[in-house]
This record gives sequence, C-alpha cells and structure tokens, in this order.
Amino acid sequence: MPDGQPAPVSHQHADDTSLHVLEPKDAQVALDTSIGLFCAASCSQLNAGKSQAFLVQAQPLASATVSTLPSISFITGQQTIKHLGVRLGYDMPAACHQTFTGIYQAIRAKLLQQISRQLTRYVASAQHQSQGDAAVALAQGNSQDSAALPASAPSAALFPRALTSSLPPAQGGVGLVEVPTQIQALQAKVVSRLLEPERLAWKVFQLHHLSRAPQASQLAYGATILFSTASTASLHLPARLMGYVTAFRALQPHRLLPVNAMPAEAILNEPLFLNQQIRLPLSPATTHGANGGVGSRPFTPQDQPLLLAAGITKVAHLQAALQIQHPQALTACLQSLLLALPLPWQAAATAAPTAPPWRQGHSASGTQLIQNTQTGQQHTVSPHCRLLQAPTQAISISSPMHVTPWDPSRPWRGPAQQSAQSTVALYSQGRLWGPEHLSWGVWGWGQQPAHQLVVRQASQRLRLIQARKHGILAPASPVVNNFCVSASFAASLTST
Repeated sequence: MPDGQPAPVSHQHADDTSLHVLEPKDAQVALDTSIGLFCAASCSQLNAGKSQAFLVQAQPLASATVSTLPSISFITGQQTIKHLGVRLGYDMPAACHQTFTGIYQAIRAKLLQQISRQLTRYVASAQHQSQGDAAVALAQGNSQDSAALPASAPSAALFPRALTSSLPPAQGGVGLVEVPTQIQALQAKVVSRLLEPERLAWKVFQLHHLSRAPQASQLAYGATILFSTASTASLHLPARLMGYVTAFRALQPHRLLPVNAMPAEAILNEPLFLNQQIRLPLSPATTHGANGGVGSRPFTPQDQPLLLAAGITKVAHLQAALQIQHPQALTACLQSLLLALPLPWQAAATAAPTAPPWRQGHSASGTQLIQNTQTGQQHTVSPHCRLLQAPTQAISISSPMHVTPWDPSRPWRGPAQQSAQSTVALYSQGRLWGPEHLSWGVWGWGQQPAHQLVVRQASQRLRLIQARKHGILAPASPVVNNFCVSASFAASLTST
C-alpha cells in the first residue's frame, strides 16, 4: 500500500465469477449492486449470455428460464453446470460421469498424440537415415533415463521429459502445458497490463512500488523502468510484485526497432539514465559507438547529479534544456551527455521542439479538460483515463499531455476474444514525457509489442528459452531465434 504496509493478497488470474444467493430474485439485486460496482471499478463486464444458473433442489426445472432472472439461462434435466472445475446438476451420477470422462479423454488424446509423433519420427529416421538422425538424437538425449539406454535404443525417444514434451511440434514436442512456465506467463501478463493506458486501482499500487526503488525514485520513469538496465533485485519490490517483474523479464524483451529507425516521438521519450543505448566511457581514453562497446557502461544517476537535480531524465528534457542558457557546470554536463547519445538521437535532441498536439486545461468551474491544439476539440477525462467529447468552452491552458488511441477489446488476442462492439477510443497517458508516457512498439518480443502479451504465446517462448538454456536446443539455433507461433509472433530471443 502507499503507506508502506503489505497489500492484501487479492489478485486472481481466473476470470470466472460465482454467485451464491438464497432466491433467484436476490441474484438480480447482487448483479445490479455489488457486481455492477466491481465491474465499473475494474473495467470488467459480466457476460450474461455465457452465464448459467442452477437451483439447488431435488427436481429439475422444466424450463430454462426463471421469470425473476430472465437474462440468465438455467440448466434443466440432465444438463450440468461447471463450478470450479466440477460439474454439478440434478443428476449427480451423470455429472460425475461427464467430469471424469472429459479428464480421461483429454489425457488419452495427449498420450496418443505424443506416441504417434515419436513413432513417426523414429520410422522416418529409419527410412531416411541422413535426415532423421538429428531428430532421434534430440529425443533420446532429452528423455527420461536416456543415459542408461544405448544410443540406438528407440524406447528413449518415446519417453521424453516434461520440458521436451512441452515444446511446439516443430521442435519435437507435443505442446503439453508445463506448469512452471505457464505460471510465469500468467505473472508476466499482470505486468504487461501496466503498459496499457487504462487507469485501475491495482496499477496505482504496483507503479508506486516500482517508483520507490533507490535508483528509480527520482527518475519518474514509471513502467519504463522494466526495460532499463536496473537489476530486478535493486528495485526492492514486495515479494508478489517481484515475482511478476521477474516473470516479465524472463521473456527477454528486446528492442523492436534499431536506434536509427525510431520515430522522433519515441526517441524523445527515451530515458537518459539506465539505458543500454546511452553509455559513458570507462576511462577518458576509451570511446564507444552508437550501441556502446566493451570500454563503456550505461549512464547512471550517480554520474551526473546536476542533471537529476534539474529534472533532466529523458531525451525530451535534454532537448528543452539545450534551448536555454544554464550555469557552466550544467552546460558541460548537457554537452557530455549529448555526445553519449547515438547519432540519430543527437539529431532529435538538437532539433527545434514542436508544438504538442494535446494540452490540459481547466474550465471556469474547475473541470479538467484536454484540448486538441489542432482541431480545438475538448474532452473530459473518465476515471479510467478515456477521453469523452465535451462542449467547447473557455479554458486556461497549462501542461502538454500525451494522448493515445486504444482498443479495450485487445484484438491481438484473436477473434474468439474480440467483442462485437469493440471500438478504438482516445486515452490520456498523463503529462507529455511524464512517468505515464509510454512509447508502444519500441520494446517487445519477436515482432509483438510488449503490451500485447498473450499467455499461450508467452509460455511457449519461455519454454523455448528454457530449452536453449538446458541444451535441448542449440544456443545459436535458427529454430529458436526465428520461433513463430503465428503470423504476427516471430520471436527473437536475443536481448538488445
């Protein structure tokens, strides 16, 4: 909590909602009050069309609807409802049979798929010796008790260990879920939500803890600190948040764009401190290139406290500072820092500042308004930072703001996750170049931006990283470095 006390353990990954009431009419009251308030506070929505209800009584219902709760479908006859993974219904023997039949069929299908793939590989190696030896050797070398078996024994290829089996089919696995990497992917997803513009209560607490780190307390980098050179241990986070951040960084996020291909806005939002691209020589005699070198190290807050005291922590701040006169000591700091930037960033820092397209102001009644300086259109800001059009009125313009388009339906998760009413809206990310200002598309994994994390893809990436670490896949294997889950997810595992 902001006062330093431990936060209660209240975060859950599951999105199922169970509601227990005495009578059906009570359910509608709970939906309209408690559930409705929670949905409004968390930007969530209960899908009544996918909800089911079950009356605890001896006789099954004759109709699937109840007059006091018309929006919810009730089970009838031998139908069942799934509650916490267990099927319930009026015919409990039938419900038990459905539960265990589903488990049995899922296990049987996975086993048959794994045996089929391993046998196919072994037969192919016998028919095409030159092409199949590597595949069989990979399976044998990473199988349970394979060290006790002769190299030519086919049985080792039929019993691969868990990590090998969890790999995608293209790497010799069958895509089985590996619990540790699945949990890591779920944890990483929590942190990825910090990169989204919607303001939620739980984000305030997590960003507060990220900003308390000794190296980050004066930098005002917000979630950008996740991509800095600051070690996870140095952030001094609570245990739960530490697990989230560790899982996020285990995905090895890297830059999606080279420094010479970044747009000007992204360059100006780059942090000056703890940035792998901004490096100082280890000694006056050493120099470095645009991406640093052996004789250089990242620029840290301890190097130039004058810059930190002047609030110069991003390239945009450096650009503004170069336009005005300063004391000699600070001027020298600015010039030395400018020379430490990559050449394209130096050009952006020395260019004339442009007028911001959005500014914040207040009406005569004190209402906060954000105005588009090009069109004059004014907006109010919702509690979740969404801009809502407002009538034009006289306002006092103050600080520049960063506004970005955002689709709350997150369409990159796939068609099954998209809402039929999904629309792109404008959201405020706070002050321009402030801690909430994030540059999307700069960091990610493969070709996927860091904020567009999908758990299934993230868990597969983590398994490939583990396979390379344990020697199951070669460190320089092109299969790993060009791993592709879908057309939009080609993962490079090299951090830059």
